[in-house]
Amino acid sequence: MRSRYKFGDSQNQLYFVTLTVIAKIPVFTNSRNMDTLIDNFEFYRKNEGLKIFYYVIMDNHVHMIISHEDHVGMILKNYKSYTAGKILIDGKI
Repeated sequence: MRSRYKFGDSQNQLYFVTLTVIAKIPVFTNSRNMDTLIDNFEFYRKNEGLKIFYYVIMDNHVHMIISHEDHVGMILKNYKSYTAGKILIDGKI
């Protein structure tokens, strides 16, 4: 997944984020992949303090409105890296 936006990491600012799958492959038509996304949302909410106000999962991208008190960019980088790796390793494409 990729993101076109840079983050200034201002405290408690809301961000509208779109995460897109490379080559627009419809990865999220598979319910296991959607479960992986949602499970990882929960992990980052509980353990990293990510605030997720809304999200929509489409077939090849995700829209979210999020906030974090410190490092939104780093949280998203880690989220995307872990989630993509999990989907690829588990062979759920």
